[in-house]
Amino acid sequence: MPVQKSSCDPSDGHAAGGEAASAAAGGRSLDRGTQLPSAGHWFARAWPQAGEATVSYVPTGGGDESPSAWSVLEEQERRAKNHERATRRAVGVTRRYMVSNRLRYMWVLTFADCLQGVDGRAECMRRVAAFAERFTAVTGRQAYWYSPELHPGGHGWHVNFFVGRRVPHDKVEALWGHGFVWVKDWATDSRIKSMNAPLIVAIRLGATYGCKYASKDWGEDVLVDGAHRYEVAQGFQPDEHAERFATLAEAWAMVHGAFAGCVPERVWSSDEAEDWDAPPVYCFTFSDGLEDRLPGG
Repeated sequence: MPVQKSSCDPSDGHAAGGEAASAAAGGRSLDRGTQLPSAGHWFARAWPQAGEATVSYVPTGGGDESPSAWSVLEEQERRAKNHERATRRAVGVTRRYMVSNRLRYMWVLTFADCLQGVDGRAECMRRVAAFAERFTAVTGRQAYWYSPELHPGGHGWHVNFFVGRRVPHDKVEALWGHGFVWVKDWATDSRIKSMNAPLIVAIRLGATYGCKYASKDWGEDVLVDGAHRYEVAQGFQPDEHAERFATLAEAWAMVHGAFAGCVPERVWSSDEAEDWDAPPVYCFTFSDGLEDRLPGG
């Protein structure tokens, strides 16, 4: 797809205010300067390979809740909130890893012996780790992501194993050896075909699916004894650019430059969340121009 240039380059004279960011965000006002305390800064993060960026306001002292508000929470509630935050972070890290490495193939690996419960999940992760070693030994070093999921019909754990290269079905079946396997290529999803969408949109759809269905089984009751939510091939993390700024316009200029002036496909603002009680956050999703960006690693 052709790269669209933003009509609101932060260097065009509007950088002193929030007009540049507002126009690129589809008219939504991003200038919160008059509503925020003078102390604090704007923190911008961009992952060009994944097509994502965030801009958030960090008040002096950091954090999104006052110490007094946090201290009055019961220990159980505080632990639950921490777990929920950690899961949200894991979903974001997962999505960016999948998209940046173009993980379009989702292999579903099942177990003939129906693994159940916490012990079954631990055994599941051990078997998939061994499979991942065999898989890369045969197919070559490459990015992958996997996480167990409970079958809604009560048949125990299965695993969603995402990779970026096509591998013959019979080869994966032989390498797995614990049950049935099948694969979905997100680039051939009917929704993608009907929209005539680029590959990056298909991969993002697959990543969203993978995060949604895996994260429902990331509860505290199964993540015990140091159990991980998911595993990935090391060495393929997406490049990240992060910097703090005095103004929102400067933070947006950094994001704008990281994506070569492309217009974001979607902008989400914390203003859209009625129950948001933390400093403002803006999330940007890009699709234009990403086809030319190499996967991580």
